[in-house]
Amino acid sequence: MNNSAADKILILIVLYKKSIEECVSYRTLKECIKSQNIRYKLIIYNNSSEYGLAESEDSIVVNSDHNGKLSSAYNYAWRYALAEGYQWLLLLDQDSELSEDYVGCLSNFLQRTIDDGIVALVPKLVDGSQVLSPRKISSVGWWENALQHTGIQRGRVVAFNSLTLLNVNFIQSIGGFSDKYPLDMLDHWYYNQIYLQKKKVYVLDCMINHNLSFQNYERDVDLVRHTEFLEAEKLFLKELGLRYYVGYKVKLFLRVIKQYLIFEDKRYATITLKKLVGKGL
Repeated sequence: MNNSAADKILILIVLYKKSIEECVSYRTLKECIKSQNIRYKLIIYNNSSEYGLAESEDSIVVNSDHNGKLSSAYNYAWRYALAEGYQWLLLLDQDSELSEDYVGCLSNFLQRTIDDGIVALVPKLVDGSQVLSPRKISSVGWWENALQHTGIQRGRVVAFNSLTLLNVNFIQSIGGFSDKYPLDMLDHWYYNQIYLQKKKVYVLDCMINHNLSFQNYERDVDLVRHTEFLEAEKLFLKELGLRYYVGYKVKLFLRVIKQYLIFEDKRYATITLKKLVGKGL
């Protein structure tokens, strides 16, 4: 292990069709982290070949020649972290607005003795009074409920990719990030691996405002992405097995009703309905 990197974290920002100047995560990271005792290295992974980024003195810039979505970027960063001896990898999307409170909580956590079982660290992401992430998954069906308390979590938990701090050795133990989920459901996949390996998720005592693109589904999710999301969801449910089958189908049914009643473009509901009545999982 490279001992000079052992007490540092590797930070990854994934860009898509944005310049670094437009990246909220980059700007707020630079503003918040300079006052904290966190040693880090930054990778900026650009998934848009038409938005070539210039080399940078303070970060590693990767201009991908194709859009490998999240899994390719995450695996690049994980392999770099593993090779250089980093213990932690922080995932950021391009629109996450970091706060001084969050970075301070992160710094305090990293400076203390950490339970070896903790492999993921997250803040609460909120939209007003609604907790969007992390969420707890029911043990009897695929139902999600907002987590209300902080600290070490018990049971099956899932959180958004962005602002998740992951243990690099744990990622190695699961073979890296699954290419079966290049974008959608990737977070569900590796949080499920945490659950299966009986590892722990720690929720920081801080909240960050977060705008979820799926909140305005018709505007932000086109029909191709909608279909891809449903396919990824179906594939993930196959991994969870029949125990979660009923809950999944009920959620699809309720989604069909909502999309027919609320969406102007009824094609969303039609595509969801086809997935609902399809054979098997």
